[in-house]
Amino acid sequence: MGLTSRDRVPSERTFTRFRTATYEFEKQTGRDLIHEALKPLFSHLQDVMECDKNIRRMDSFTIASNIRNLSRLGILYEANHLVLKELDSKKVKIPEELSHYLKKDDYNALFYWDREKLSYEQKSELLAGETVKVRKLSEENGLNSEAAASQERVFHEQLILDGGNYRLRKNKEEGLNSTTVKSPHDPDATYRKKAGVDHVGYAANVSEVGGEDGSMIEDYAFDQNTKSDVKFLEDYLENEPVHEEDVDLITDGGYASEELSKKAKQKGITLTTTALTGKKPDEFKADFEFDEDGKMTTCPNGKTPLKASVYKNGQCRAVFDQSVCKDCPHKDKCNPKPQKETNVVMVSKTGTDRAKFSKDQKEEAFHKKQNFRNGVESIPSMMRNKYSVDKMPVRGKIRSKILFGFKMGALAFSKFEAFVKRKFSPQPQCA
Repeated sequence: MGLTSRDRVPSERTFTRFRTATYEFEKQTGRDLIHEALKPLFSHLQDVMECDKNIRRMDSFTIASNIRNLSRLGILYEANHLVLKELDSKKVKIPEELSHYLKKDDYNALFYWDREKLSYEQKSELLAGETVKVRKLSEENGLNSEAAASQERVFHEQLILDGGNYRLRKNKEEGLNSTTVKSPHDPDATYRKKAGVDHVGYAANVSEVGGEDGSMIEDYAFDQNTKSDVKFLEDYLENEPVHEEDVDLITDGGYASEELSKKAKQKGITLTTTALTGKKPDEFKADFEFDEDGKMTTCPNGKTPLKASVYKNGQCRAVFDQSVCKDCPHKDKCNPKPQKETNVVMVSKTGTDRAKFSKDQKEEAFHKKQNFRNGVESIPSMMRNKYSVDKMPVRGKIRSKILFGFKMGALAFSKFEAFVKRKFSPQPQCA
């Protein structure tokens, strides 16, 4: 931070310069210095608090970008406005037909006050033509900035060449998706619909460990909100070392992945998901046994099939002698398909694993894990209500991630402060 002497004290610009320096460093190298500094600090606080590092809980939540909702025409307008504003600050002469962008309340005049003068189609044609002109003006003057890059993205995402002229893409035309620019002020923000609610911005993933006297942050990640829970978990496991002692990682159903469960096992981590997504499986299927290739080895009655094969979709085709199925007490549930001399049973290892998980949910040990995992859901609430992550006064993925990291550090110290008060504050004496 430039503080090389004890006599020097931070100024009001010190922390701004520090954030700027870390932003430029990550932009050039891809390294998040804030996260690199906080991870070992979290580990040290866990040791002081005597947390059990071998049982962890994880959750994710969305974070709103500090932008207003814009229509597609509004996105075109704002992209043009930012470029023209920057060119004007560089003393570039703005053509007369584009000079209205520099006038106060021009946006309101076009979209609100005078909206009845032009139809949507007319506004669309007008803004498409102006976007082409602004892009050309930016290129002619060699503008190389975030505003120019954002306008270039908007140009390609929102417009399409049709009959020699550019027009606004129709909603169902190729090129429009959740990753397109939602606002030129924050081109990194993405769109996602979660639990029936629209979100524009980012997502965070947080893991936590607990102890008798409180919990502590174990790790966190920050990315665009189009990143799934499974992808967050995959990245988390990628950065984890191989553990000598068994580690239990408890998540909700959004993290469920058979492939990642195997990957976690290779690193000494047992992945436990506390809920299943989709249709509840038939628990009867939990008694089928399979080998590593997905071929059935025994049925619920303990019988071995004559042969078994696996289709590309993961379904296993197991062939049994008809005499085996004739007196089987499970034949009504198993529903074998009779052939000339054999019966065929179709079932998948994935379906069996889901059924086993559904069955395990009724065990007392599972309920203890479920109750432990519920504690991590307080973090999204605290980050929103106490640390205002949905109203961060910055824009862009890297800047938002840096500030989010500071807030995660603040949350960690808040948890540690609560631990110290509980542990060392004198207890009130009874009269």
